[in-house]
Amino acid sequence: MKQQQQHDRVTPQQEQKGVANDPPLQGEGNYTAARRHRKSAEQFVDSGRVEQAAHEAAPKDSAEQRDMHQAEQAGRARARR
Repeated sequence: MKQQQQHDRVTPQQEQKGVANDPPLQGEGNYTAARRHRKSAEQFVDSGRVEQAAHEAAPKDSAEQRDMHQAEQAGRARARR
């Protein structure tokens, strides 16, 4: 399984190569990067590793849970309304 996970990931060199092929000006937003991100997200979902990743990201104790909640509240406070 570990070998499969490494195979699915894009290396920084591969990512940089993709960026080098982007058109220099794309107007509002980077459509090429959005397309790469969407493809990567779809591959991750299709891999069946979402549940495992969610479990690994869960807080390990009450202090970590409190920190995560505070960070979320701070982020929401700065979000546009």
